Amino acid sequence: MLLEPTRRQILCATVATVTLPVLLDNIHFAAAADADADGWLPSIKPDALADGTFVPVNGAKIILARQDHKITALSRICTHKQCAVKPSKKKAGILICPCHNAEYNLAGEVVTGPAKEPLPHHAIRLVNGTIAVHVKNQVAADAPDASLTLSP
Repeated sequence: MLLEPTRRQILCATVATVTLPVLLDNIHFAAAADADADGWLPSIKPDALADGTFVPVNGAKIILARQDHKITALSRICTHKQCAVKPSKKKAGILICPCHNAEYNLAGEVVTGPAKEPLPHHAIRLVNGTIAVHVKNQVAADAPDASLTLSP
């Protein structure tokens, strides 16, 4: 005999299916275990990051962005409600917040609200041909170490 699910069971299953991915994506990681004592975490080689794209930094709520020959390390935490932003599947070069659809460009600037503040930047440098990101401290977007400029 096959039992019909109750409205409560259907509602619970629907809520779990919709909210679980958002909740899992928004668990904040502690500073990455692979970072050195000063907080620098090695990531990827610059040529692994195509122009106009983003690559998440493993173990940290940071995402690398490349525009032309400039690479920045941006916080993945939306400045509106602190949900984790991710690359848009519909718009190239855009990060989107799944909670309220705020959009950010490759520089971390707000494109579409409700967010009003840009994404914070993390210090970035090149170490032995690999991009290293500072996971502990954020820097101003115009700070000298807020971006890495590659030669053409």
